[in-house]
Amino acid sequence: EAIIVVADQSRWWLIVSLSIQAIGAVEFPVESAKPANEIAALAEKTGSKVIIVLDTAAAGQLLSLRIVQRSLALIVASGTE
Repeated sequence: EAIIVVADQSRWWLIVSLSIQAIGAVEFPVESAKPANEIAALAEKTGSKVIIVLDTAAAGQLLSLRIVQRSLALIVASGTE
């Protein structure tokens, strides 16, 4: 399973990254400043069905693209900044 993680490096990113490794999935880390349309393109290219977002502004941008309509799970962890 491919999982995209939209976050800047932090202790929360490390926890998420290690958790992804523990379940045997492949992580595609993306900085939160990356444009939403590039994240959407990455999701399509990698076949990722899960995007974990640790930045609420980035989550809003992804939602504005309606990226979650393509059978994606968008997980937003608030309070991690």
